[in-house]
Amino acid sequence: MTARISPFAATCMVVANMIGVGVFTSVGFQIGGLPSAAPVLWLWLIGGVLSLCGALGYAELVAMMPRSGGEYHLLREAYHPLVGFMAGWISLVAGFSAPIALAASAFAKYAQHFGVDMQEQLLAAALVIFMTAMNLTNDRWFGRILGGFTVLKVCLILGFIAGAIFLPGGVHNDLLPKAADQALYLSPAFAISLVYVMYAFEGWNGAAYVAGEVQEPQKNMPRALITGTIIVTLLYIALNAVFLWRAPWGQMADKPEAALIAAQSIFGETGGKFMGFLIAFGLISTVASMICAGSRVNERMGEDVPFLKPLAFQNKAGTPVVSVLVVAGMSLLMLLTLLRML
Repeated sequence: MTARISPFAATCMVVANMIGVGVFTSVGFQIGGLPSAAPVLWLWLIGGVLSLCGALGYAELVAMMPRSGGEYHLLREAYHPLVGFMAGWISLVAGFSAPIALAASAFAKYAQHFGVDMQEQLLAAALVIFMTAMNLTNDRWFGRILGGFTVLKVCLILGFIAGAIFLPGGVHNDLLPKAADQALYLSPAFAISLVYVMYAFEGWNGAAYVAGEVQEPQKNMPRALITGTIIVTLLYIALNAVFLWRAPWGQMADKPEAALIAAQSIFGETGGKFMGFLIAFGLISTVASMICAGSRVNERMGEDVPFLKPLAFQNKAGTPVVSVLVVAGMSLLMLLTLLRML
């Protein structure tokens, strides 16, 4: 396998996989059971440390066995081909196709917040199809496209944080620890809130799925996994600090649209549209990255399992065409099923 993905693109893949809707929807549920800023911020730090532990473990394993495929490849080599095969099919259905469908559906809903006049089902499907087409291009071009989307997503988040710091209007809540916080750290609400945090941190292993295509994987894969996880951890802590500092807690509590409420508090009436744009734009790179990662699991299975050999077929650019189309097709099928259920 020719190394075609740069270290920067691999790092962007980690960041793109991690930053989805979770960080924008969790804080409302957290403050419903934890009415203090310090415990909530500690939750995000704990989530980052736990994710970094996972990234360090993956970094070691991928450096030892630098081949694409993620859990499929690692479990196959560490335990048995059957274990890897089972993990591969779970990844196809639950690990990638379903999250891609959910992310595309969320993209459509948020895009409609800032005036995109298109039926939700068509808009979500259009995103999956467009990102599938991008995945079928040369990996170098795809890496640049993914890198560009990811950098812009991070810049939008930093812009939101800067606005909260420098714009004077709105509320200013106290973020300092309180004496009553000690009881909250041992409460059931703290443990339940950690579930939301870990959901938001999912994707820290994103680059492991394309390890065999990364330049100098023994050196660059650990850097990509660790750097990407640290970047997202810092962004998550800063973003939630902003939500807690500048938004009315009474309106945010137990609400999934807490980020929209915070944006309106900071930026006024246009804040909701800005936040909707930020989330929708961010989901574009998430969908693109997950299609890429999922297809590499299928490709590795096609190389190892004789009756799945078509999944390993590559075009002239070295892209596993059949595998990409299988992930996209399964995602579209789940998207149609999901929207009929909602």
